[in-house]
Amino acid sequence: MEETELRLTQRMRDLEAAAQSDNKEDDQTRMMASSDTIKTYIKNFNHNDKLDFTQGLMNFANKIEKRFIVEGLVMSLKILAQESSDIKIALLDQFIPLIQLVQEKCPPKEQDQAAKEIFRLIDDLLYDSKETVKEKATKILLDIRTVVQNDDKEFIMKLTLKLAHDSDEGNRISALKILNEMAQDMGQTLCECFIVPEVKSLGMDEVSKVRIEVARNLLNISKIVSFEFFQNKIFPLYDELTKDTEERVRKTCAENVAEIAKVSSVEKQAQQ
Repeated sequence: MEETELRLTQRMRDLEAAAQSDNKEDDQTRMMASSDTIKTYIKNFNHNDKLDFTQGLMNFANKIEKRFIVEGLVMSLKILAQESSDIKIALLDQFIPLIQLVQEKCPPKEQDQAAKEIFRLIDDLLYDSKETVKEKATKILLDIRTVVQNDDKEFIMKLTLKLAHDSDEGNRISALKILNEMAQDMGQTLCECFIVPEVKSLGMDEVSKVRIEVARNLLNISKIVSFEFFQNKIFPLYDELTKDTEERVRKTCAENVAEIAKVSSVEKQAQQ
C-alpha cells in the first residue's frame, strides 16, 4: 500500500508542478484533474489497500498540495463510504481530524464545501445496514460538534431530528442520546424550544425501549431548563413515565427519582 500511496502522492505533485508551469490550463481544469486522479487511484485499490489508505488518510492529506484537499480528496471519499464496514468505520474516524485540517489550511468557501460533504456522508452512514457502522456514525456526529464552526452545528441538529423521526427504533434511541449530550451546548433557550419537544414526543413512543431511553435522559436536560419550564413541561412527562405499563420504564424512572427530586427542589428554584 505504501508504494501505491507514494505513486498517488507523486501524481498529485506532478499536477501541481504542471499547474505552475502551464498558464494555459485554468484552475478549474486542474482541480478536475486532481479529483479524477484521486478517484481513479482509490477505485483501483484492492480491499486491503483501500483500508490501509483510509486508516492513513491524514498522512496523505498532509502530503498533498492544500488546493487538492477538498476538491480532490474530500470529494472522493464517497467511494470509500460505499465499501465494507471496516473501511466505513475507518473513514468515520478520519472525519474530525480532516475537518480540522481543512479549517487550518483551506479558505472559508472550501471549508463550507468540506463540511457539507462530510455531513452528507455521515447522514448516509447513520442508516447503514451494519449496527457497528451506525454506532460509529452516531458517535462521530456527536463528537464532531466540538470542532465544527457554529454555523455547521445546524447540520448536526438536522441529522439528529431526522433520526428522531425515523421508523427504526434504534435510530430514535440514537437521536435521544445525541440530544441529551447536545443539551448543554445548546443552552437553556434552544433546549426548551427544540430539544425538549422532541424528547417529549419520543416519551410517548409506542416502543418501550425508546421510552426507557427518554426516562434515562431526562435528568441531564432537566438541569438546563428553567425551574418553571421543568415543572410545566418535563416533570409531567416524568410523572407519566412512572405510571408506564412497561415495568422496565417504571424501573428506569425509579433509578433516577432521587436526582429528579433534586431538580424539582426548593434549592433548584432558588438558583433560577
